[in-house]
Amino acid sequence: DSGICKSVGIGIILFSECYEQLRPDLLILLGDRFEMLAAAQAALFMKIPIAHIGGGDTTEGAYDESIRHSITKMSHIHFVTN
Repeated sequence: DSGICKSVGIGIILFSECYEQLRPDLLILLGDRFEMLAAAQAALFMKIPIAHIGGGDTTEGAYDESIRHSITKMSHIHFVTN
């Protein structure tokens, strides 16, 4: 859906602006929605370490499965649920 694509793109822009102002030492992400993907991508390019809560879960037939895997690959610290 093009709406999700646009939302992720805008999210990356806005998250990067926030990170630039806040200068976080670490980003803690919970979940696997496309909003979290935008947050993770911005953090990756700005060299902000990511701690991901919820990696290791599975969701059949949804975007969430691929997004979770992507966020897991970008993360430095992993807090799995099972």
